[in-house]
Amino acid sequence: MKKVFMMAVAAMMSVITLFAQSTEEIISRMDAEFEKHRNEGMVMTMDMKIILVGNISTQIMSLGDKYCGRVADASTVIWGDGETTWTYNAEKNELTIENASKNSGVESNADDMFSGITKGYDVKLQSETDKAWYFKCKKSKGNKDKNDPKKMELVVEKGTYYPISLSSKIAVASITIHDVSFGVTEDQVTFDPAAYPNAKVIDKRK
Repeated sequence: MKKVFMMAVAAMMSVITLFAQSTEEIISRMDAEFEKHRNEGMVMTMDMKIILVGNISTQIMSLGDKYCGRVADASTVIWGDGETTWTYNAEKNELTIENASKNSGVESNADDMFSGITKGYDVKLQSETDKAWYFKCKKSKGNKDKNDPKKMELVVEKGTYYPISLSSKIAVASITIHDVSFGVTEDQVTFDPAAYPNAKVIDKRK
């Protein structure tokens, strides 16, 4: 009986070893899946907790250089195409047009957030469930980019290898990106002036 038990344990360990994946393999697969769907456009929700301001939740859609960000309460909508940004303030019924270089918001490179996201970080698998892997990402000593947060938490879905969420802290804000999916149309990220015929237009372009 003991011999049978030992054989069963050995067989089970062989199966576990066969299906076990290293952190590098999982992250590499996630990056590959992201790149595979990148041309389809990306949808994500970004929750920000800002000191002295409060909580802000924005859904961001991006396709190539174009993007559209909508605040959850619909008070603000912003579009961009790499050259120009259009920001609509529902409370004031104002539409502000600016050169893209004046927009410092993260929406402008939304689809880059998960592209090579762990580059410059030491990644460690903290835990896993039957549905996801949970990683801790610590900024590498060789990473001199001042804009990169010191720590991040990344959750990757098993099966699809899609990122489920990414959390970090930068300056005075805590940011969590979640509900990531693919599939965006050109119309969804293209500003249509006909949608706001009565808005006051403030053109700050030079």
